[in-house]
Amino acid sequence: MEAGLIDAELGGNLFKKRIAKSGMGKSGGYRTIVAMKQTKCWFYLVGFSKNESDNIDKKELLALKEYVNDYLFKHLMKLLELNEIIEVENHE
Repeated sequence: MEAGLIDAELGGNLFKKRIAKSGMGKSGGYRTIVAMKQTKCWFYLVGFSKNESDNIDKKELLALKEYVNDYLFKHLMKLLELNEIIEVENHE
């Protein structure tokens, strides 16, 4: 994703990324919504199968934007301390 491999910029630091399902490719696979802080901090927020929904609705998108910008990014270190979120590191 750092290389720009995203499927849609949703605004408010949110991005949609399609993930292939085994034997079906990306078009029939999964959708994820992630938030980005700076350029190297990505936060997985939501995942769903395309057969559940093509996308999240406008109310859900607005709620995610508010959560990310008004809560997550402002309280990031405290959320890590409380184990409300976990950090996944890639040392490649």
